[in-house]
Formats: sequence, C-alpha cells, structure tokens
Amino acid sequence: MRSLLCLVLCIWLSACSLTPKETTIVIYSTNDMHAQIDNFAKVAAYLESERSKHPNTLVLSGGDMFSGNPVVDQHTEKGRPIIELMNRIGYQYAAFGNHEFDYGQENLQRCMNDADFEMLCANLKVDSAIARFKQPQPYAQLEIDGIQITILGLIEVSERRTGELQPAAHPARLKGIQFQNPIECALKYKHLRKECDIFLALTHIGHNNDAELANAMPELDAIIGGHSHTRIDSTLSINNVLVNQANAYLNYIGKTTLTLVNKQVKEKTFELIDINQLKNRPK
Repeated sequence: MRSLLCLVLCIWLSACSLTPKETTIVIYSTNDMHAQIDNFAKVAAYLESERSKHPNTLVLSGGDMFSGNPVVDQHTEKGRPIIELMNRIGYQYAAFGNHEFDYGQENLQRCMNDADFEMLCANLKVDSAIARFKQPQPYAQLEIDGIQITILGLIEVSERRTGELQPAAHPARLKGIQFQNPIECALKYKHLRKECDIFLALTHIGHNNDAELANAMPELDAIIGGHSHTRIDSTLSINNVLVNQANAYLNYIGKTTLTLVNKQVKEKTFELIDINQLKNRPK
C-alpha cells in the first residue's frame, strides 16, 4: 500500500512540475521581387545567420518572382536564374503572382519543375485539356518541431470586360485557366483551422484585399502578402490576424515571429529588415 501511495505521489509531483512548452516559429518572406537579383547574396548571408539562432523557420515568397530584369527575363530559359537563387537560399513555398504568367504557361511549368519550393494557389483551376501547366495545390500542410502548419495560396483577380475574373496578365497567357474571387475562395477553407496549430494565408492579392480577408476570416493567424508593394514596417493586426507585406524589388525581408504555448499561438510580431543595410557576410 505504501509503495502505491509513493507511486501516486511521484506521479502527482511530476505532473505539477511540468512547465508549458513554448515554441517559436519564425517566417522570413519576400514579395514582388520582379527578378531583382543584386541583393540575393545579402539575403543568403542574413538567413544563414538567422537560422543559426532560430532553427524553426520558414522562407516564403508572396509572388511576382519574374519580370523586371533582363538577366532573368531574357535568359535562354526564362526565369531560371531567379529560381536557382531561390533554391539556394531555401525558399519553401511561394504564392502565384500575376507576373508568373508573363513567360507563358510552358515556361511557368518548367520553372515549377525546376523549383525546390512549391507554388500554391487555391483560387485557380486548370483545364488540363487546354492549359499548358499542371494544377497547383491550393494549400500545403507541414510540421515544424511538432507544430502543424497550413499555408493557403491566393492570387489577385479583377473583372474583365467579358465578365471573367483574371489576374493582371495578358489574357492570351491565361487560356484554359479559371479564377475565383480570392476571398470567397479562401472562406471555403476555413475548416482547415481545425487541422493545424498555425494557419497562414500566402497571398498575392494586395494589402486592401488582405485587410478584407483578415476581417472575413479570423481563423487565420497571419497573412503574408504581396502585389500592392506595400511597406509594412512593424506589427499590424487586423481582426486579430497579423497582416504584413515587405515592399518590393528585394529591398526588404519580412520577419514574422509566432510564439506558441502548448501549441496555441500566444504572440504574433512582425518586423521589416532593410536588405540594403545588411552586409554580404554575417558577423
């Protein structure tokens, strides 16, 4: 009997001594690079240094990787230099931007094949009989240090004279693709909140639409945006959803820090890192 009581007491004391588990996930993001490659060495050095301090990291792109630099745009394999650099840095996921279609669908598919990262888009449907690239996944699910993360991809659209919803790209390059309103589409994925600890939207829909999405979908923890080239300098919360964007042309890196206690998000912060102020090699 005494042994049983001692065992119960030990179990009780052990339970009382348990401390809440705190986990930090850090997300580094760029958007609207438009094929600018000059700052990639600084980005690589910065991320190398940061990963040594924050092992639980994600590196994401908010779209518009292409169009803006002849080194990339006029390469014999259009877009390849930017894809190779993003691979070396370790990007993991990217949203589709409207300029991803500038080289044509076959080139886009080649770039998707060459990329070590996955491009996501929920509000895009490919007709495989007409289109020249494969249907992308709407979202991704992954685990970092026991934390379940879901990332939903969205692209901007506007209504054309024909009544079709399409992104700001040449219509001839959009054959065989149907687009939905990104916010209406995102709401169809609210159920994913139950399947993850962190729910992110990786968007290329512009800051005003990101704000609308945040108000419509509080299930999200954060929106990492692009398209409007908006510079958000510090933490911005809309309807308790962190909304950010890192300007354009690879001048800045967004740093989103999510702190979880027992897998519940307790703190969300954002800061903007000025790449032009960084050195090529970390100290």
